[in-house]
Amino acid sequence: MKREKITISENSVITLPSNPNEAVRMQDFEMAELLGVMLPTVKSNIRVILKSGVVKIDLQHGGIVYGNHVLPDYFGLDMITALTFRVNSLNTKLFREYILGKLYAENSPSTPSVFIQMGMVD
Repeated sequence: MKREKITISENSVITLPSNPNEAVRMQDFEMAELLGVMLPTVKSNIRVILKSGVVKIDLQHGGIVYGNHVLPDYFGLDMITALTFRVNSLNTKLFREYILGKLYAENSPSTPSVFIQMGMVD
């Protein structure tokens, strides 16, 4: 399986693979670089997110024992998204705006609905 990463350019352009749900696999240090935060911040927040059950652990691509926990070697778009809404940095702000922009664009009709009632109402 080909492994792809999300990138944020210097001009704040976010690039995702064509099918991000299947292809995105990033290691913790790559997510720290993407989000513009320190690696310990990413690791501690990953443990909290996994403990909460918001994102399920996926050891399909290997894992490592870290204290009393087993952490996957690679994380998908679900973990990156959860981290984006949990951590605060310039890059996470850009990525949150990107995600919400995509969500609103997909859920809003391209033309607004207009209702016209003709006739008299009793």
